[in-house]
Amino acid sequence: MSIHRTSRSGLFLMELILIILFFAITSGVCVNLFAKAHVLSAASTDLNHAVLQCETAAETYKHLDGDLGQVASSLGGEQQGEMLVLYFDQEWNQVTDRETAVYRLTLVQTQEENGLTGAVVSAAKGEKELYQLTVKKFI
Repeated sequence: MSIHRTSRSGLFLMELILIILFFAITSGVCVNLFAKAHVLSAASTDLNHAVLQCETAAETYKHLDGDLGQVASSLGGEQQGEMLVLYFDQEWNQVTDRETAVYRLTLVQTQEENGLTGAVVSAAKGEKELYQLTVKKFI
């Protein structure tokens, strides 16, 4: 009489390996999604701050009737001919040093006909433009 006792530990070990493989793959996918969400959130934050700063500059320009000197003193920017430049750090706090700046806001004044004055306001991070706004004012 021969008794065959088969061990089920091989099957259990195979199931355990498959479960660990499944959890490793799903955790890799989750980490990838969290990384993409972080990048998307940072880009969205940059865009929101760029829009806010451009709108502030445009409204100040309209309120001061296109006087670039007054706009520069009101916003604390640097006037360069028909252009106004403002610099911001990583947290969108205004800075005066161009070297430490991460973001740059420019307001370029344009002359229109029929008593209109205008400006193009744009915000950029390095060479990448984040937002652009055109403003016109009847004087």
